[in-house]
Amino acid sequence: MTNWRVPSRSLPYPPEASRFRVKGHGLRARMATYDRVVPGGSRAVVEAITDTVARAYLSKPILAATWYDLFSHALLDIAAADLLKIPAWESVAAASALQAEDDAAGIYSLLLRFVTPQTLIRKLGRVTAQYFDHGSVDVEKVGDKSARLTRHGIANQLYWWWDGILEGYVRALFGIAGAKNVVIRCGLLSSDAPDDPLGLGSFTVDVSWE
Repeated sequence: MTNWRVPSRSLPYPPEASRFRVKGHGLRARMATYDRVVPGGSRAVVEAITDTVARAYLSKPILAATWYDLFSHALLDIAAADLLKIPAWESVAAASALQAEDDAAGIYSLLLRFVTPQTLIRKLGRVTAQYFDHGSVDVEKVGDKSARLTRHGIANQLYWWWDGILEGYVRALFGIAGAKNVVIRCGLLSSDAPDDPLGLGSFTVDVSWE
């Protein structure tokens, strides 16, 4: 079985043909994060993408209301990790945490205003639906201070990326909501086509806090 925790540096198909997309405002937010934390900013990150097709694709203006290829987004994140000289998963988690903080103060401030860890559980699905045009998130309360998220419909090749995204973004949102000592445990990928990069997979994310 292919180990989809290992980042891939190649696109499975042309970006314009993507079935897995992210909203432009999310991609722009990631670029803004890299402007803050990467020497040379987002321009340097785009120029460092090794896949020439993805590099050309992300060199064009990014429009907030337009949908963009998620595999190209992942290659952007890998390039940023290379420049920062840290593992890709660690870089994605850190960037996602910063993006969550910005979202809570900006684009999702009304949605997340006065939220508690318990009410945040009910809102996580709505937040992710604002970013992605595929798959879904089921969220269930497990205990007074624990919950389980199940992310469905991801591409196997992007499992490592989703793992990092949810580790950083969810941890940050729960911290913003007042949770202490947040623990995130991402489960194993489950897929009906485990060796197909475009196979549809799902995995759980267990969250607990004090």
